[in-house]
Amino acid sequence: MAWPTTDATTTALDSGTDDPNIARPQIKLNIENANAMANEFGTVDITSPQNEQLLQYNSAASKWVNATVSTGGGAIGSSLSVLTITGSPLSTESIDGEFRNPYAISEVSDTGSLVTISGTNSDEMAFSSGTYEVLFAGMRMTALGNPASNDPDSIDVGFFNVTTNAAIIESFCEGRTGASMLGHFTSNGTDKFKFATYSGDGTFSTDWNFHVIKLS
Repeated sequence: MAWPTTDATTTALDSGTDDPNIARPQIKLNIENANAMANEFGTVDITSPQNEQLLQYNSAASKWVNATVSTGGGAIGSSLSVLTITGSPLSTESIDGEFRNPYAISEVSDTGSLVTISGTNSDEMAFSSGTYEVLFAGMRMTALGNPASNDPDSIDVGFFNVTTNAAIIESFCEGRTGASMLGHFTSNGTDKFKFATYSGDGTFSTDWNFHVIKLS
């Protein structure tokens, strides 16, 4: 039975002189509406309700119950991780078909418990399953690149899925003016991600933050 759409009236119920026989259709409609609402919800069991709780269906008990809905554990919307790149480039490894130097990562904040940092040098990131937006802003060089490289005035920087050995976003930090990167990626909850630079390039500033937001 669906939620009622027709309201009962009180036309024949307003006065003590009204005839109950005339009011019977509206009384009947009111009873039917009340039954429809009860049937629509099924069994509702509210116990000691607390501020900001919601009704949540419990299929095991076949009833609606009041429950506190957590916004942690990678919840959408309010979930934001702010991470920072620290220290000097680590030892060279093959990432996305090139020799690159990853950097150590640390958490500034993680409101949705989105990321787990691991690896011998804290250079690996794993994100809870979902779709993400990642923003790097204000990257700048602290030393020019390798003079033997094609472009000594820039550093090749990128954010990589090292499990699939694929680039999420990759750009160049030109000169010492700074650069920004914005990209999107999907995590299955187990893949590992790293931030790394091309091994033949110079160095760039560390101790700046990047943001990772869960979209879905």
